[in-house]
Amino acid sequence: MQQVQYKKGRPSKGVALLLLSAGLLCCFGQTEQQSRQAMQAKQWMSEGRFEDAAKAYKALSDAMPANTGLRLNTGLALHMAGRAAESVPYFEAVLKADPAALPALLSLGMARLQLNQPAAAVAPLSKAVTMVPNQVDARGMLANALLSLDRPDEAAPHFRKLTTLTPQDVRAWSGLGKCYESLAAKSFEQIPRGSAEWLALIADTRFVQRQFRAAFYFYKQALEKDPKMRGVHAAVARVYEQTGNAEWAAQEQVKEKALPKAVCTVDKQECDYEAGRYLEASAGKSAYWRTRAFNELATRAFAQLGKLPPSPDLYLLKAELASQRGQHAEAAKELAEALRLVPGDRRLEYNYAASVFLSGDYEKAIPLLEREMNRDAKNAEIYFFLGSAYSRLSRAEDALTYLRAAVAYDPKFLDARAALGRALAQSGKAAEAIPHLEAALPQDEDGSLLYELSRAYQAAGDREKARAAVAKYQEIRGKLEDEKRSLEEEVKITPP
Repeated sequence: MQQVQYKKGRPSKGVALLLLSAGLLCCFGQTEQQSRQAMQAKQWMSEGRFEDAAKAYKALSDAMPANTGLRLNTGLALHMAGRAAESVPYFEAVLKADPAALPALLSLGMARLQLNQPAAAVAPLSKAVTMVPNQVDARGMLANALLSLDRPDEAAPHFRKLTTLTPQDVRAWSGLGKCYESLAAKSFEQIPRGSAEWLALIADTRFVQRQFRAAFYFYKQALEKDPKMRGVHAAVARVYEQTGNAEWAAQEQVKEKALPKAVCTVDKQECDYEAGRYLEASAGKSAYWRTRAFNELATRAFAQLGKLPPSPDLYLLKAELASQRGQHAEAAKELAEALRLVPGDRRLEYNYAASVFLSGDYEKAIPLLEREMNRDAKNAEIYFFLGSAYSRLSRAEDALTYLRAAVAYDPKFLDARAALGRALAQSGKAAEAIPHLEAALPQDEDGSLLYELSRAYQAAGDREKARAAVAKYQEIRGKLEDEKRSLEEEVKITPP
């Protein structure tokens, strides 16, 4: 099942107000008529009539091409009218004449972000932040641009600064947490696969996910690789405590205490980590301690979210985190709280409809999804959700109508191809189902699509392909069953 991709809002109103107040410069050398046109355009901007203002400013700018104020105002009007691509040349022209024009730097950076060009946004936003270090919106846009470019080491200092400038801002703390998560993942990739340190970190992850048997297995594997590795016996003790084996936990704690202590002149990163100096620990050479330090920094950044007052952004983030854990009913509750604060918010309503569907409440989801369909009639994901909901409610004809629409709008949407293939096969339309099931096979991890395809081949009279599909299905299922039995045998919590 596809995980919902939460829709984000547009740039903050604060940025737009900043640009409007910083822009709309006075224009010298005008005729009386041009002066009246400029005043009218300014009035239209204040009234939100950005298209009208853009036409007026463009005419004035064409008449006085050397006037950078008019170029800036034309770009601002186009930008506020939602025509970001057309605004870019105007901002660039202003910056060519005046490289330190802050409104143009900010506007160009925002326009590039709206055009999904974060790399091109970095330079103007970096310059803006250098000029005005405490300008929150500029720093926030720069931090998010760097993070989207997978440059978390550069983004993290900006998010850290934002948490001091705006300590109540959900986006600052969540961005900082995401930076640290990304840095932890990058450090982890540098650890040799299968090493004691690699195994211990995998075990830590399983423990946090409350997969205690798997955590125990990987901790024991780590100790087999390095019996003197500090911290692992204590970690095994925590597994025993969580699974009701207090006596075994005590034995592991004794083993931990018997290990030699870290020598801080040699093991500085470890000592920094144990002393809670996580930023210092994250700067050392050991990828293992860097990974642990970044994980701890991420945990602490996300923990700050629980201390913030309720807000739509906070509820949206909590919903996103719940969705990532597969807790879609919890995600829907968080989004309902967000909508209580801002009823009618389009992005929240879309996310809420998707989460209700993913939670399995199909009767409730259908009218919500139909509302979204009426708003966005070419969104393949909405049709996929609707078709899948009707399919789960055994309303085959309705399901086929919406699933066909989903595939028509996005033929590469494999979840929709798979769902349509299954629905067609179950409706006795085997020949029509086959190409959709075949197209969706790249995502068939458990063989279930192959099984459906074999039955469709059989119903369509193609016995040879049916036999081949069954054989492949049985091979996949056999491997999965062997892996499951092997894992269940290995992953048992045993005495010390």
